[in-house]
Amino acid sequence: MACLEVIFVCLFCSVLLTQARTQLWGAAEIKRKAEANNKLGFRDVLKAKRGTIKTSDGKSVAQDEDSQYLQVVFRKRLSDGSVVRKVPRSRAFFMALAASTGIPASEFEHLDASSAFFKQWKVPISGAQALEVMRIKRLWRADGVDLTRNGSREYRFGDSLSGLVGMMRDGKPASGLELSLNGILAGKDGVVSGMTDRAGTYLPMRNKGENKPAVDGKNVVLTIDSVLQIAATNALRKTYAAHKPRFATAVVVDPKTGDILAMANWPSYDPTQKEQPFNPCYTAQLEPGSTFKVLTLAKALDAGAVGKSWSCHCTGTAPVGGRTVKCDMHNGTRAHGHVDIRSAIARSCNVSASIWSRKIGYSGMTRFLYELGLLRVSGLDLPNEVPGFFNFKDPAHVLVTANLGFGQSVTSTPLLLAGAFASLGNGGARMPLRLIKKIGNEEQRVGKPVQVVGKEAAETVLRCMEGVFSKQERGTGAKLAIPGYLLAGKTGTAQKINAAYLKAGLKRYVSNFVGFVPSRNPRAMILVMIDEPSKGQYYGAEVAGPAWREIALAVIRRYAIPPAQTADRKPAQPESRAKPAINKVKKGRNASI
Repeated sequence: MACLEVIFVCLFCSVLLTQARTQLWGAAEIKRKAEANNKLGFRDVLKAKRGTIKTSDGKSVAQDEDSQYLQVVFRKRLSDGSVVRKVPRSRAFFMALAASTGIPASEFEHLDASSAFFKQWKVPISGAQALEVMRIKRLWRADGVDLTRNGSREYRFGDSLSGLVGMMRDGKPASGLELSLNGILAGKDGVVSGMTDRAGTYLPMRNKGENKPAVDGKNVVLTIDSVLQIAATNALRKTYAAHKPRFATAVVVDPKTGDILAMANWPSYDPTQKEQPFNPCYTAQLEPGSTFKVLTLAKALDAGAVGKSWSCHCTGTAPVGGRTVKCDMHNGTRAHGHVDIRSAIARSCNVSASIWSRKIGYSGMTRFLYELGLLRVSGLDLPNEVPGFFNFKDPAHVLVTANLGFGQSVTSTPLLLAGAFASLGNGGARMPLRLIKKIGNEEQRVGKPVQVVGKEAAETVLRCMEGVFSKQERGTGAKLAIPGYLLAGKTGTAQKINAAYLKAGLKRYVSNFVGFVPSRNPRAMILVMIDEPSKGQYYGAEVAGPAWREIALAVIRRYAIPPAQTADRKPAQPESRAKPAINKVKKGRNASI
C-alpha cells in the first residue's frame, strides 16, 4: 500500500513538473510554433475613417460612407508558382459566412469550385455584421477573408465646390483640399493581433503586444458659407452661358477676418468622375485692370502724393515715357474733362491713375505690390497655387509705373487680388486670408493684420467707389446699383498682351468687377474676374458686373443687411430672391469700362 502511495506521488510530481515546464518555460516556444504554423493566431488591420470636410454653416462637403465590403481570397499563387488555399474547403464555413453577410453560400461554393482566386462583393456590411465576419474568420482560421471600406467619398455640393475641395481617385487624394490636407484627413490604420481558443474567441492575455487602435482622420471646417458658395457658382454659370469665356471666377471675403466666404469657378467638374481639376481662383495669373485704380488712389492718399482735393483735366490721353496713356472710350469720347478723385474712380480715368502712380514712384509702387500680398502665394497650402508676377527687369520704369496705376504690367491670381482689395474694407489693414476655420476641435486663429494704407485713406477710397453706382456721376457701374443700398465698387477691363494674339490680330480681355457690400462697414468684399469673354462684350460692367450684382444680393439676404438710411436714398428691399436681375448692357456708345 505504501509502495502504491509512493508511486502515485511520484507520478503526480512528474505531471506537475511537466505542466510547470510547459506553462512557465515552454509557453513561449509553443506559442512561437503555433504562430509559425498559423494555428490559433490572427492579425487584423483596423481601417481608419477619413475625416469629413464641412462648410462654416455645418454642411458636409466631403464625407466617407461608413459601410464596408467583404472580400475573399480563395487561393493565392506563391512566387514558386504553387497555389495555396486561403480559406477552408468546408460547406459549414461558407454557410456561416453567408449567415453573417447575407451573401448566398452557393455563391461562395461556386467561386471556390471554379478555382477563382479573389472576389469582392459591393454589398454594404454593417458594423454588427463586420464583427461577426471577423469572428468567423478567426474561428475557421480563414486568412483569405477580409473587410475593406468601400472607399467611396460623398461630395454633396458636387461641382459647386469641387474646384476647391478636389477629389479622391482610386482611394488616394488627387487634387484640391483632399490632397493638401491629406495628412489631417487621412488618419492612421490600426492593428489587432493575438491568439484565439478553439471556438475562435479572442484571448487578450495572449496577444503579442502589437495592438494599435485606428486613429480616424480629423474633421475640417472651412470658412466657406454654403449659401454664398452656391450663389456665386450659379452667377458664374449664367455668365459663362452668356459670354462663353475661358473661365469665370469669383471670390468673396470677410474684410474684417480674411475669411474666404466663397471661392467659385466655372466651368467646374464632377468630383465623382475622373476629370482633370482646375481652379483658376488660385492657379491663373490675370491683370486686375482698372479695378487696381482704387488701390493706387489709396496708396497715393496715404503717402501724401495727392490730397482729397486733388483734381485734373483729362483730355483722354497723356504722354508718358515715350508712349501715350489713353482713357477708354466713354460716351463717344476719351476725354473725361475736369475730374476729382471721386469722379476719376466713378468714370475710370486712366490718365488720373497714371498721375497718382507716378507721384508715388516706381519703388513705392513695386513695394506696394509686396505689401498687398500680390507677388507671394496665399499661405493656404492650396495645391499648385501660383504667386503673382511683375517683371522687375523691364527698364522702362516711368511707363511701367504709369501702367501700374491702372492695373497693367502686373498679374496675380483672383484669390490674392481679393485679399488685397479686402484691406480697403478693414481700415486699410490686410488680413491674411483664412480658409480653415477648425481642425478637429481646435479653432484656427485669425491672422495678424498688415496695415497697407491708413484708415482715413481707405475710408476715402470707399466713398469714391460709391460713385461707380451713381447715374448722376456717370459711374461705370450705374446700371448695377441695388435700390436702397449703398455699395462701393469698381469696374475693370484689361486687354491681354499676348504675342500669339497680337500676331494673329486678336484682342482678348479680362473683365473684372470688385466691390463691397455694404460700402459702410462692409460685410463682404466680392471680386469677379471673367477671362476672355467671346460673345462681343468685354467691359467689366457688362460681363462681370451682373454676376457681381447677383452675389451682392445673396450677401444682403444671407446677412439680413438693412437698407441704407441716407438723405439721398430711400430705403428699399432687395430684389426678389427668385429672380435676381442680370442687366445685359448692349455694346455701343454707352458701354461701361
